[in-house]
Amino acid sequence: MGTTSENSIAKSRNIAGTYRKAICIAITICIFYSNVWAQSFTKEVKMIQEKCKSLITKCKCEISKFSGDRNIYLKQIRGDYRTTKSAADMRCFSLDLWVYGKKLSLDSIYYANIENDDLLYIGDFFEGSYTLSGDQIQLKLTFINSALNTSAPSDHTFLIDFDRSKKKFIQTKLKFADE
Repeated sequence: MGTTSENSIAKSRNIAGTYRKAICIAITICIFYSNVWAQSFTKEVKMIQEKCKSLITKCKCEISKFSGDRNIYLKQIRGDYRTTKSAADMRCFSLDLWVYGKKLSLDSIYYANIENDDLLYIGDFFEGSYTLSGDQIQLKLTFINSALNTSAPSDHTFLIDFDRSKKKFIQTKLKFADE
């Protein structure tokens, strides 16, 4: 049998060995998860529809939340359809994308990229994808303009890059089907 001091030294070595093993395991787990978190992934956008209230009583409001990330959603306001912008209450026609509390007016981008000044925009979501790589989010959202006075082609895609850490839109592009 060892002396008390030998037993203390042995216990200290066992404790030190246990701590070393725990630290090695913790480092291994951190390396594994940092590699997993650094990987990017892409998935198809699926929407969950909800009704909302518009400040303008005659307008209809709908929110479409992304099923994969509730911090991303579309808010669309619609009113009674008219064949021209001048005949429509434009306060009732908007399509906004909200990403982590930041708003992007998709209808304004659409209007800025067309030549027909009287075209009314009613963007109906068709399909999309969501890519997350670190803090970078890339959205590819395809819509169809279902307004009656639209000219062909009506389908168009917004390509949107967003930085979650800076909470800002980095880049936004609009592509029409014939481009």
